[in-house]
Parts: sequence; C-alpha cells; structure tokens
Amino acid sequence: MAVAAAMLCLAPGTIPLDAVTRTSADAALARASAAAVRGVVIAVSTRRDPAVDTLYTHVQLAVSRAWGFPTPPASIALKLLGGADGARALVVGGQAQFTPGEDVLVFLDVRPRDGTLSVTGLERGKWTLDGGSAPAASRALHDAPAAARDVVPARELDTLAALAGTEVRLPASVRATSATRDDVAPPIATDLPMASAARWHEADWGAPVFVDSMSSGHPLFPGGGFTQLLRAIGLWTGPSALRLLPGTLRGPRCFGNTETADGRVSVSYDDPCDEIADTSPTLAIGGAYYSSADVRVVQGRSFWKITKGVVVLDNARAKFSGLSTGCYEEILTHELGHAVGLAHTATTPAVMAPWLAPDCVHRTESLPLQPPDLAALDAAYPAGPPADGPPGTPAGLTSLVTGSTVQLSWLPTGAAAASYQVLVGSVPGATDLGIFPSAAAALVATGVGRGVYYARIVATNAHGASAPTPDIAVVVGEGLPGVPVGLMAAAGQTGDVRVLWQPPRTGPPPAGYVLLVGTSADRPTTRIPMAQTTLSAQGVPPGTYFVRAVAVNGAGAGPASPEIAVIVP
Repeated sequence: MAVAAAMLCLAPGTIPLDAVTRTSADAALARASAAAVRGVVIAVSTRRDPAVDTLYTHVQLAVSRAWGFPTPPASIALKLLGGADGARALVVGGQAQFTPGEDVLVFLDVRPRDGTLSVTGLERGKWTLDGGSAPAASRALHDAPAAARDVVPARELDTLAALAGTEVRLPASVRATSATRDDVAPPIATDLPMASAARWHEADWGAPVFVDSMSSGHPLFPGGGFTQLLRAIGLWTGPSALRLLPGTLRGPRCFGNTETADGRVSVSYDDPCDEIADTSPTLAIGGAYYSSADVRVVQGRSFWKITKGVVVLDNARAKFSGLSTGCYEEILTHELGHAVGLAHTATTPAVMAPWLAPDCVHRTESLPLQPPDLAALDAAYPAGPPADGPPGTPAGLTSLVTGSTVQLSWLPTGAAAASYQVLVGSVPGATDLGIFPSAAAALVATGVGRGVYYARIVATNAHGASAPTPDIAVVVGEGLPGVPVGLMAAAGQTGDVRVLWQPPRTGPPPAGYVLLVGTSADRPTTRIPMAQTTLSAQGVPPGTYFVRAVAVNGAGAGPASPEIAVIVP
C-alpha cells in the first residue's frame, strides 16, 4: 500500500553534504533511534485512530534480532502516519513502504502523542535485506529506479544498528510492551496502488490553491518566517499550470479527516500534532489527502484528486537553530512539493531530494527548482489549454467613475465563463449592497449614490464558480477623504494593543476615522469610531484580528486602508 510523503531527513545540527558524509549521516540517524530490529513483515493494514481521526498504516514484524530493547521482543508493531481506505488516502511524502514477506532492518523512534513505534527518518530508516551469497541491504526512495538504491553489506548495517539505543532510550511504556497500542477501529481494506499519483485538479481551469499558515509563524526565524513561506509558495507558481497563492492565518492543524475536502494547504509549526519525535532527524512532514472521486488522465498517467494538503514542522528548537533562512525556505519549498503531490527524487541537486542542498547554509533563499523538480511538476501540471472545469478567477479588475456612472471591467482566465457575478458591499468582503449578474466581462451602473463601494467578481459556468477576485474600492462623488496610510499595530503579552496610522495623503481632510475589525480576513464585524490616529486597548483576548482604517468627513467615508493582521499572544 502506498503511503507517500514529505520530509527532510537531517540529524540535529548536521547537514549531510554528499556521498562521502552519508555514512556519518546514517550513524547520526542510528544514534537518534531508540531501538532497531531486524525481522520479516507479517502483515500490513490501515486503521483509523479515533483519537485524532487520522489514518495510519500498521506493520507487524516477526523479530529475529533487536537492539535497544531490554528484552528482545518476538514481534513488534509499527504505526506509520498515512494510509488508504480505498476511495480516500492520506499520503505523506517519504514515508517508508512495507510489503508482507520482506526481510527488513528498521530503526525506530517513539511517537510523542501516544508512545507508539514509528520509523526513524521515514524511508531513510528502513533497509531491505537480501539472502544472497554476499548478504547486502538496500534502501530506495519512493518511486526511485533500482539504480538509485543505496546498497551496503549487511555487516555494515549491523554496526549501524548497534548504535540504536545508545543515546536515546525507549520509554518505559514501550519497554513494557514490545508492540504498539492497537487502535479501536478495525483494519480497513485498501486498494490504493503503490505508486498512485495525485494532483490539484484546480490547475486545469486556472483556479488557485491557497496556502494557509498557523498565525504564530516559526519562533526561530525573523518575522515568524513568513517571508520565506511567501517565497516558497512563489517558487511553485509560474513554471507550470499550478497556482499556489497565500491564504489566511489560522490555528494549528494536524492530519485529521474532518476537513478532508476543504481544498487548501495548511502549514503548522512546533508540531502541534505530536507526530515527530524530538530526537528524530525529521525536520518536517508534508503530505496530502487523495480522493478517487475525480481521477484524471494527464499525459497518459492517471491522477487522483488532492483535496487537502498539510505541512507540519517539528518543535525541537535544536533542529532549526543552526539553519539559515535559505535552509528554512528550502524546507518549506520541499514540503509544499509533497503537498502538491510530488515524491522524492533520487537526482541531485533538487529541491525534492530528501536532503537539503549542501550550500543552503550560505544562502538566504531556497535553492530554485531544479530540472528534476521542474520535470516532476510538468508531468502533473503541464502548461497548456485548460481542461473543462470552472473558470479561473478573473484578473485585472478596474473601475472608471464619471459622475454617478460606474464602469467595471475585468479579464477572463482559465476555462470559458458563461457569466459573471459582481459582488458589492459597504465594507471589504461583504455583499450587503447586492449581487449583480453580467454576461460579459464588464458592467456599467448609472445613478450610483455618493459613497465608497467594494466590488469583486466571480466567474461561473456549468462546472461551477471561480474564487472571487480581491476587492477594489470604488469612490463615487467628490469631497470624500482618501485612504489612511501607514497602518500598523503592536500587541503585548497581557492583551495590550496599540494601533497607529497616518492621515490620508489625498482628498479633503477627514473629521475622524473608523477602524474595521474582524477575526477573519476580509470579514470585518466591528466598527470602532476614532477621533485621532491612534487606538490603545487593554485586556484584548488572545487571537488574530484583522484591521483596516477608514477616514470619514461630512461627505461620507473614504476607502479602507489595506488590511493588517494583529496577533495577540
């Protein structure tokens, strides 16, 4: 059964550089393991863990030799993140693959959340033994050709295995029972092929896939590392039909099935899922949910539909403390690659290689996508005429105001639109002033009253609707103040918040201001009148607040400023 996935396998404080240092990197992985076993795979099944509503692959091993256990167990059970239930799969990049009957040597760590055993370093921690006249062990990347396998004499692998348990000990709860806890849910039969591929079908009609981020950002990188995340998103947008765009700030997110079909990628920090052992060399995990409800053939290959992507970075500060912003950005780029359906590549240099590029410590940005990355991207998301599907989000929305007449115009993108809807509100993101249909990529309204209107466009056809365009402000009538500038905010640990801005640089002077505040982007729910250009508040509850400033005078309210996010710890 194929459980895919995303990870960069690094020993804490080390960056494997080339084949010369691979042996030391494998030794570091072995020392980071609580135990190791050699044995034969008896059974592989998928179960849903009801505690977190997540699919896991369970692997039962009959043990012939063990390291790190006080008493060698007769058998153990591994619990690997990801699995498939036939029509749906959670695929995690770089996850180790097991087949019944295999003779394997596996390095083990302990999942913090429930004390179950998993494979150290994902696929890097699993070796397959052969029984030839010169016993050897091989290790292969997912989907890699046989020529790309790592091969070592079996005796060398025994030497590495002896390092397991020397620096990291098995917790008592695992010593007491050599197998992992069995979940309540019964095994699920699976028919997901080993090499199943998936993609975001939104690329066929030009629709973007939004990448959300946990609002706190990463604690060890300037500004929460959001600059690196934005650049990582941008690297995957442009070389092909795939479009990733920054989404919203949200709370931590794990791998549960509850929101399977939300159609977004989420990035979380500090391992809120407790999936990654602090001693493990794994820095991050990335993957996606696949669905067979919509299978498309692209360039002769069948692809399932991706319905949700998840990226989770570990919480062990020592793993990140020695990394440059270039290394961090490359980690994000790599994990997003798994979230859009790409597997590891055995060819280097490449962003989708399972090791960081050697020179990332000397760079402030990620390694650009390399030929192997671009080839994998083109295989799933070839540029060209879009397939049938909902239209793309219109582009280039502009307005022209002449007296009380307003003309809006925009450009179609992606699949052909049958019609458009013009959504108009009194504040950004609202539709309280009406939804107006248009058969063409333009709309003319006459007799429009004085004020500021916020408009955005949605394109529709028989296959569905596009995502809306960003709002534009349409100012009708003279005498309204301009846009406040320089909006900024600071929040303290005790709920103290200060918001500052400067008066508009255009239009007549304002008589006052209104702050528009909401807990979701583009969704203000509270208006706060202000006489000055500053607000001080105390005791604000923790959370993320989205704020805009509006200048007002006797003629009415002017356009709102760009929105900022205020994070109250």
